Amino acid sequence: MERNEDRMKQVPDAGGSHQLLHEGFVGIAHRHPGRPAVVGGGTEFTYAELDEGSHALAHTLLAAGVRPEMPVAVLLPRSAELLTCLLGIWRAGGAYVPLDPRAPLDRLLHMVEDSEIFAVLTTAHLRPLAESLGRTIIEVGLDGNTLQTVTSPGDVAGTTGLLPQPDSSRLAYVLFTSGTTGRPKGVRVEHGSLTAMAQAHENHLYAPLRSFQGRVALNNPATTDAFFSEFAHLSYGRTLYVLDEDTRRDPDRLAAFLDRHDIEALDATPTQVRALLIAGHLEAVGRLRCLVLGGEPVDARTWSTLRALSQTAVYNLYGPTECTVDVMGAALSDSESPVIGRPWPGTEVLLLDSALQPVPDGASGEICVSGPQLARGYVRPGPAEEARFTQLNLPGRTQAVRIYRTGDLARRNSQGMLDLLGRADDQVKVRGYRVELAEVEAALRKCSGVLDTAVALQQSQASSTLMAWVVTSATTELDQVRRQLSSLLPDYMVPVLAVVPRIPMAVTGKADVKALLALSPAQGPCPLSSSTDVRAGLLNVWKVVLDVPEVAPQDTFFDLGGDSLKATQMTMRCRQETGKRIPVRLIFDHPAFADYCLAVSRLG
Repeated sequence: MERNEDRMKQVPDAGGSHQLLHEGFVGIAHRHPGRPAVVGGGTEFTYAELDEGSHALAHTLLAAGVRPEMPVAVLLPRSAELLTCLLGIWRAGGAYVPLDPRAPLDRLLHMVEDSEIFAVLTTAHLRPLAESLGRTIIEVGLDGNTLQTVTSPGDVAGTTGLLPQPDSSRLAYVLFTSGTTGRPKGVRVEHGSLTAMAQAHENHLYAPLRSFQGRVALNNPATTDAFFSEFAHLSYGRTLYVLDEDTRRDPDRLAAFLDRHDIEALDATPTQVRALLIAGHLEAVGRLRCLVLGGEPVDARTWSTLRALSQTAVYNLYGPTECTVDVMGAALSDSESPVIGRPWPGTEVLLLDSALQPVPDGASGEICVSGPQLARGYVRPGPAEEARFTQLNLPGRTQAVRIYRTGDLARRNSQGMLDLLGRADDQVKVRGYRVELAEVEAALRKCSGVLDTAVALQQSQASSTLMAWVVTSATTELDQVRRQLSSLLPDYMVPVLAVVPRIPMAVTGKADVKALLALSPAQGPCPLSSSTDVRAGLLNVWKVVLDVPEVAPQDTFFDLGGDSLKATQMTMRCRQETGKRIPVRLIFDHPAFADYCLAVSRLG
C-alpha cells in the first residue's frame, strides 16, 4: 500500500509552527521509530507501532466510506488505543468525536445524531452499546490493530487509496459540553486552531525546560479539551503514560504512579492537585519538572503552596473549549495571588462591558477572545449559541474582529494580568468539567415525582459541590430521583439532592439560590446508631467532611456530596480517628457508609 505521507519532508523533534499535530507525529515516527510513544495498561507502543496501527486504521476508514470532515465517534474505555483511533481518524481526514461509554444512552444518542456521526470505533466488549447507536461499526482490537469492519444496512463501502493531504482548515474534532438548552452542545475545532494551541504550549511551557526528557502523564479524560494539549506531546517526540481511572481518582496511587514512571509533566485540575497535597504528597508534586493547572479556579492556599516549589515550573492556564483549550496563562512565580495571566502571542483578550465596549483597567468586564484558536462554531447552534461568536467593530480597526464571548468576568490588575472574578451566567465548573446549571435542571424536571427544582454550585475554600433542591410528590423518594438522573446525566453532573417544601423566590422572580445555599444538604432516612466506637468515630468524620446532619447506613459518600478531594480529606481524618492506614480508594470501593465501616473494621 502506497503511503503519500512518505513524501513529507522530515521534521525536527521540536516540530514546526505550520505542522498539524498528526503531521508532526508522522515525522517523529519516521525519524525515531523505536522511541516509546504511549505506555499504559500493561502495553507499550513505539512510534513505529502507533504509526503503523493508525495508518492501517486510516485506510480502513477510507474503505468504509469516511471522507474529509466526516465525524467518526470513538467509544472506548480509557486506554492507549484511544490515541491510535484519534490518529487514524485524522489521517483519514475525518473529525474525531469522543464518546464516554459510561454516559447515559440518551445523551450518547443525542451526540451521535446532532453531529451526524458516520461511524463508531469500538471494541468487542462495547459492541452492544455501539450497535444501539445505529451507525457503521469499526471494531478495533486491544492491540490497536483493526480487526474487522461491519457496515450498517444500506451503507456503501468506499475504496481505499491515498490518504488525504493535511489541511489546517479541516475539522479536527467535535467536543460536546454542557448546554443551556438542557442538551449537550458540540463545539467544532479545526486543525489550524489545534496547531496554534500546541505551538503556544511548546513555546511557553516546555521549550524553556532544560534537560526535559519528555515523560508526560496522559491524565485528562478524552471527552475534555485538555486531552488534546497532552496528545500534542506526540508531535514533539515525547512519551505519554496513560493514567487509569482508579489512579486518577486516588491520590496515593497517583503519587506512586508519578514516582514509578519518573513523570516530568502533569496537566491536572486544582481539585486533583489539592487531593495530592492533602494526602501528604507534596514531595511527589515537587519532583515534577512542569505542573500545568487548568479547568477551574485555583484557591489562594493551593497557589501559595505550589508557588513555593523550587524545582517545579507551575502554570495556571485559562481557555474555554470554544477557544481550543488554553489562550492565556501565568507562571505562579509571577504573582503572589491567583491570576489567569496574560494572553499568548497571536491571541487577543478583551474585557468588554454589556454593550461590548472595552472597560478601563481595574474594572470588571466579560472576557472576549479573538485569534487563530477560535473554534469554527457550534453544531446546529441555537440563538444563544450563535450570540457567543460575533463580529465586533473596535475603535481604530478597519475590519470587524471575530470574537468569542466566554461569559467569564475578569479585571486587569496593576501588573497587567487578569484576575478571574466568576461567571456572568449559570455555567460552572465541577471536577474540571464545564456544566450548565440549566441542563441539570432540565434533567431533574424530566424525573417523575419532581414538581420543582433549583440547582446551584455550593463552594467552600477546599471544594465545590453541585447541589439541587427539589420539591417532590408525597410518594417520591430521593433514591428514585437519583436513579433517574443517573440515566440522564454523566456522574459528574448528578447533584447532591435536598428535599424542600418549596423553592423560595427572590425579588427578581428567580429562585432565591442564596437562601437555598443556606440550607443543609438532604439527610437520608434511618439515622445510623453510633453504638460502636468505630462507627461513632467514622460517623462523626462523615458528618463533618460532608457537612450533613446525619448519615444513614445506605447513604453513599458521593450521593451526600463527596468527590475526589473530599475523599482524601475524609480518609486523612479517618486515619487519625482510627489509627489505621486506610487507603483513599477504600471509599470508591465501598461508597455506602455501612459498607465502608465494615471495610475499615477489617483492616489490620
